[in-house]
Amino acid sequence: LLALSGLAGVLVDGVLASAVSQLVIGKKATFREAWAQVKPRLLAMVGTALLLMLIVGAPLMLWAAVFIATFFAYYAVSSETVINTVFAELALLFPVSLGCFALAVRCLYAPICVVLEQRRPVEAIKRSWALTRGTFWLTFGRLFLISFITSFIAGMINQVLGSVLSIVMFATIDPSAQNPFGSTSFIASAAVLVGIQTLSYALIVPITSAYQTLMYVDERIRRENFAFILAQASQA
Repeated sequence: LLALSGLAGVLVDGVLASAVSQLVIGKKATFREAWAQVKPRLLAMVGTALLLMLIVGAPLMLWAAVFIATFFAYYAVSSETVINTVFAELALLFPVSLGCFALAVRCLYAPICVVLEQRRPVEAIKRSWALTRGTFWLTFGRLFLISFITSFIAGMINQVLGSVLSIVMFATIDPSAQNPFGSTSFIASAAVLVGIQTLSYALIVPITSAYQTLMYVDERIRRENFAFILAQASQA
């Protein structure tokens, strides 16, 4: 499921990057047209996604390896020095996590560059790094804002509909049954609740992906006089 979710996310990012780039110049691309542009770049997009997972997760994986090794050393040695080391490593978890997030922000445009600029994975990451140079906090602020808004909307949908369905679920329980939580109505309500939660978060993913493409276009306009190129493309 995790692998399929990751692949679906890559496809959504690619198709939306293509579609939004056409909308920017006043053209409406169909799904078939967007997919035609993404299809030849699919392997490069998957490679970029895997490479980004490795780059962004490397500091956290390194911290986890050191922490686990220290934790087992505590049981072997049980000295005060090892205990202090464990607490020091726990204190480092927050800055390490911030470092991973900073890497994610700097590599934000890599998947978009793979599709729209026909770049290879390593080239796309370098390109994203160059586009975010000097604008880290602006990029971070925009990304945080759209993530906060979409998560808030999804959370509200889940909260309202989830509360209603939870009431229905427990109202339909038969206390006299041998397994009250195994009733058909309870299982059906639980399935609907999970479906609504999945759907609400699935709806916010395209919004975030489309917004990131607009951020990419805006960054190129600021740095590379991209507006002139867009104007020419709109007249073609």
